[in-house]
Amino acid sequence: MSWDKMVGDERVRFCGECQRQVWNFFEMTDAEIVEVMRVNPERLCAQITKTKDGTLVTKDHRPAERPFRFSMMAMMALATCLSPLIFVAPGLYRWLVPNQDS
Repeated sequence: MSWDKMVGDERVRFCGECQRQVWNFFEMTDAEIVEVMRVNPERLCAQITKTKDGTLVTKDHRPAERPFRFSMMAMMALATCLSPLIFVAPGLYRWLVPNQDS
């Protein structure tokens, strides 16, 4: 059953199909997860989030935010916007730095 269709909060919801509580390990600390597993040793339903390498993501262990990186498309767009300056720069230079020969 979809997490969004279950009743409850962000940590635990009730599944109407299997008549059980489903725990969201993403919103729990490691200690809270261990306690839930200790109290429910038989059958435990949980929503888990993993990174691409298979590491379990919990409240204690969230992947670091990636720094902003320019994509190739962004660099091409920036170059396209700045390219008209090639034609304007010589005239602007002559206007800012007057000719000393006069």
